[in-house]
Amino acid sequence: MATSKTLFFALAVLAIGLMAIALDARSRLAPTIPSVSPRRTTISAPGRIEAAGESLRLRFAVSGPVVSVAVVEGQMVQAGELLLRIDHEPFLREYERAEAALAVAQSNMRLLLEGARPEELSHAQALCDAQAAEVRQAEADLQRARELRNRGVATQEEFDRRQSQLQVLQAKIAAAKAQIDLLKAPPRFEDAQVAKAQVDAAQATAALARHALDQTRLTAPATGQVLRINGRLGELTGPHATEPAVIIADSRHFTARAFVDSVDAARVRAGMSARISVDGEDRQLAARVTRVSPAVGPKVMWTGQPGERFDSDVREVWLEFSDSSDLVLGLRVEVAIDTASTRLPEVVAESGGPVLAPSGESGSILR
Repeated sequence: MATSKTLFFALAVLAIGLMAIALDARSRLAPTIPSVSPRRTTISAPGRIEAAGESLRLRFAVSGPVVSVAVVEGQMVQAGELLLRIDHEPFLREYERAEAALAVAQSNMRLLLEGARPEELSHAQALCDAQAAEVRQAEADLQRARELRNRGVATQEEFDRRQSQLQVLQAKIAAAKAQIDLLKAPPRFEDAQVAKAQVDAAQATAALARHALDQTRLTAPATGQVLRINGRLGELTGPHATEPAVIIADSRHFTARAFVDSVDAARVRAGMSARISVDGEDRQLAARVTRVSPAVGPKVMWTGQPGERFDSDVREVWLEFSDSSDLVLGLRVEVAIDTASTRLPEVVAESGGPVLAPSGESGSILR
């Protein structure tokens, strides 16, 4: 009896072993068919309402304390309208000094190019005529001294004195004539070039001073709404301030920016239809994807949901919509993008049958 039970047990173990070997061999010969999970046709992503154009972060090009704030947050402004102004007195004094230096340089060049005034020429000619009269008188005195010396009436010393006096007067009249020629002569080319260069330098300095003075007024470069004013009365601001003095954006036209997780980044295409759910409201807005960023980047917006991936990169997507009533800039929204209308690429499994590419593996995304 015991022997029969032992034999039965051994035969059962042997049968199980043979069955396991057969199943293993069959599994090795059968082709592996990858399992494909149903592909979602809707991509959900958080987003926010933004101005259709980029927000303009305005800073002063020069530094100084704010002395005037001409607008308030939320105000609509037109292009060229004054927003803020800093103390302009130091820049005004510098501009006035530059203008004075320019006037001096221009006067010097004008005097050089126009030559001497008629009064200066008349004065120089009168001096020359007086010197000529003295020379004629000295020549006559020298002739008499020569005659008296020849007759023994005058000494040689007297003659020499008269002769030296004539030579001095002749030198003086030569100098007077040279002065007249100098006053009548045109300026040298080199002198004219130097004078012109001095005027050009003074003009450039004055233009820079004028530009710096103009930069004490911060004006709106385009029509838009004042979103934020960081420049306060009395505070020092300038080009290197931590925050821009004013931020404006064109709030007449809105767009939505969504942040799609990297797992779905490759599936988003321009032209896809979407629905926008406004945070805190029941309504939905029909939208269309207008463009997508060419690369993924760090996540900059979080929803706070329990299942959110905080370590995921995102791809930015911009959507346009028509109904923008009662919307405000920065409002949180939830975007649902419909990918059903876009044909996704296929890959061939080892069995030869086409299957959809797994999410996130279609195309290449720059990182």
